[in-house]
Amino acid sequence: MPTWAKFVLRIVGILNAAMVCFGAYAMFSAIRSVLFGIGTEFPSHTIFGVMTVINVLFLGVFLVTAVQMIRHRLSAVIPYSIAMVALFAYCKLVGISWHLTGIGLSIAAATGIGNMGIAAFELLFVVPGAYPILSAAGLLLTKRFASQSHGHQTVQGD
Repeated sequence: MPTWAKFVLRIVGILNAAMVCFGAYAMFSAIRSVLFGIGTEFPSHTIFGVMTVINVLFLGVFLVTAVQMIRHRLSAVIPYSIAMVALFAYCKLVGISWHLTGIGLSIAAATGIGNMGIAAFELLFVVPGAYPILSAAGLLLTKRFASQSHGHQTVQGD
């Protein structure tokens, strides 16, 4: 694998590992606040719980792929890209669900604190969603060009 490809994998892996750590800290702080009633009364524990479980799943995938990228495994690129597409879809669906009658306001209220785990992935840069899209696209291109430079040979870890 070319040195530049290893560099790209390692940088994205390190950034993702840092964002997972930050997300886990923020998520556990939010869980503590909701469970122990710190601050104001929270309207919907069920919706918060569902969002927290989804955040844990995303953070788990991002952590596993981050470790694989740090270890220069091109096999992490596809699961990471799929997770980023799923994250994008999840965020759009949550926003759309705010307009549902009856439950929409509870979803909107839970969104601010219920999605703390993935907040760093959504808002890292000035343009929301830029990092997930650019990192996934960059890694897919890296995988393609790194594979081509080796004559389509199997790269260790693939």
